[in-house]
Amino acid sequence: DLLRERIREGFDRTSLNVLREMAIWAAEGRFTSDDRQMTPEARLAQLDVPLLCVAGDKDSAVPLASIEPGFHGAGSADKTLRTYGRDTDGTHFGHCDLICGKAAPSIVWPEVGDWIEAHA
Repeated sequence: DLLRERIREGFDRTSLNVLREMAIWAAEGRFTSDDRQMTPEARLAQLDVPLLCVAGDKDSAVPLASIEPGFHGAGSADKTLRTYGRDTDGTHFGHCDLICGKAAPSIVWPEVGDWIEAHA
């Protein structure tokens, strides 16, 4: 159902290769690489660069529960998971709020900028 929704609602112009790959994912019930040998989980486990994951406490598009498995499965020795929300920041954060919300310039952007600078 989700794949049907994404195809119907989520695409403007998409190449046939992308559609073919998504059809394979749907048929197999799992995500794989182009050669169908490596899963995203396996790729994350091989990750060896600093990783910053951010989440909003009211993000219904990509909730924290969907980020945590990838974060914990990532092989990076240096990884940070930051959840923005009312308890820590005084306001709720939805999906778009993390980038273009009213509080993003004063709360999210400086922290992400500092993280990038510290890891550059």
